Amino acid sequence: LIYFLNKNIIPDIELLNNAIHQTEKNDKVFTVKDIFSKIKEKTEVLNEKKITADVKSFILKQDELKLLNKKNILLFIKQYENGL
Repeated sequence: LIYFLNKNIIPDIELLNNAIHQTEKNDKVFTVKDIFSKIKEKTEVLNEKKITADVKSFILKQDELKLLNKKNILLFIKQYENGL
C-alpha cells in the first residue's frame, strides 16, 4: 500500500475490503479513512528493520526500501488524506 501511495496511485478499496474479509473474517465495510486509521495504529509498533528484511527480496529498486519507515508511512497517509 505504501508503494502505491508513494506513486500517487489510489488504493482499490473494494480489493482491500475483500482481503480484510478473507483474512480477518470481518464483514464490516471499511472506508479509506478506516484503513488509514488502522495503518496508523499498526505503524506505532512497526519494527522497521524486520519489515525491511521481510520485503527486501521483493523490491526491485533497493533505494525504495528507505520508504519503509514510520515517518514516511505517516507522511504518505497524511498527503493522501489531504487530497480526499
